[in-house]
Amino acid sequence: ARVIWHTRTHPIDLRALQACIMPKASHYVTVASCVVCFCLSPWDSSARPFSQVPKVKNAKFGSAPTAFVGQRFTANSGNSRGRASEAVPLPDQAAAALGFFGNLRMTASLLTGAAFGQLGALPASSNKGSKSQRAANLTHLLGISFTVVQCVIVIFLCTIGTTSILTGQIDTHASSANALLTGAMELEYTSCRALFLTSLVVFLFATAAKMLGATLALDEKADEGKRLIGLASTCMLLGGTFWQVAYANKMVAATYGNLAGLYLRAVVLWLKHLGPFSGIAAASSWVFILCGAALCVKTVLLSIKD
Repeated sequence: ARVIWHTRTHPIDLRALQACIMPKASHYVTVASCVVCFCLSPWDSSARPFSQVPKVKNAKFGSAPTAFVGQRFTANSGNSRGRASEAVPLPDQAAAALGFFGNLRMTASLLTGAAFGQLGALPASSNKGSKSQRAANLTHLLGISFTVVQCVIVIFLCTIGTTSILTGQIDTHASSANALLTGAMELEYTSCRALFLTSLVVFLFATAAKMLGATLALDEKADEGKRLIGLASTCMLLGGTFWQVAYANKMVAATYGNLAGLYLRAVVLWLKHLGPFSGIAAASSWVFILCGAALCVKTVLLSIKD
């Protein structure tokens, strides 16, 4: 009303109109308010609207919508604006690890019982039998003893690993079962694989040696068919032994190179975690292992020399 009345009584003057609408005092108050609001406004770029929306390059009109995942904003997701993206928790791989150790422990127990059944067959005396027969019997004894010791260690490791999982000593949350077994439980996993696979191979080889020794012990006047059956059984057992080695080498080639590499990795892990200087029990175990290996080599050399 004031503007209309001013235009009716006075000619239109822009300066007079400005003075009529906004006096000088109110003008200064408005400018000062704008300056204060500008100074108090946040300078963080994250406070600006849509600052977290990424730029889309080479976008075409009519193309399919793209989901953008940011720290504070997620497009094409219901009721997600302004919510912080939560990290996806790793799944629990305890069931897979328990299944592996449980199945392996049962199989190793069966193999231990079978090996104990053959352990009573002592090699022939050095004064009896041919040189080949004595070497075969000695190979059988050493192989079966090696199998029993390694299978018992596998049973022990499987039991300790299962207990560690059930009691919560090991964090079983991992991206996959392989990540858990090759990460927090690498010592138990690698040792069980290496010892059990080599035990199977050595067990078949020792059984083949026993069959060969029994075949060589037959009298020359005996039926030739028995000798042929004994030699055929020996060849079949040896064939199965080398087939196991070939298949194991293929399966572990990507990670360890071959079965020998897997076994060497287990030995390195044992030296790392339970070396000779980690305690009296560990030092004693390494001493007896080295003494046993040296005695086995000496026995083989003496049998060959005789």
